[in-house]
Amino acid sequence: MASYESRLATFSHWPLDNIISREEVAQAGFFYTGDSDCTRCYCCGGGVRNWKREDNAWLEHARWFPCCALVQSTLSEELVDVVREMRKNNQKITTDSVNHELTRTQAKQNKDDQMDEMDTSRD
Repeated sequence: MASYESRLATFSHWPLDNIISREEVAQAGFFYTGDSDCTRCYCCGGGVRNWKREDNAWLEHARWFPCCALVQSTLSEELVDVVREMRKNNQKITTDSVNHELTRTQAKQNKDDQMDEMDTSRD
């Protein structure tokens, strides 16, 4: 199931194309189990179901299985950390909300870096 094509082939009876596309779900490492809307990662074996219209398959993968080798090798560490923190704080995880948090986190990091530079230049 490591190939995208082999995962995509499992979605021949995918019931949720109007909710989330089979292509998106397969691209994020999942194959369709054939049961309801249950999917499973070929790499970590983690399962995701109850897909919703606002779901992003990669973000769902990172939300539930942040230690998956596929997630770790595909997504940035910063993105996975933001998703992990949002899950811990029971925040809604959507593409927009994650992008907002990433922007906020990067702005804070830039400010901290500038402060560090100012402190260093005083020495």
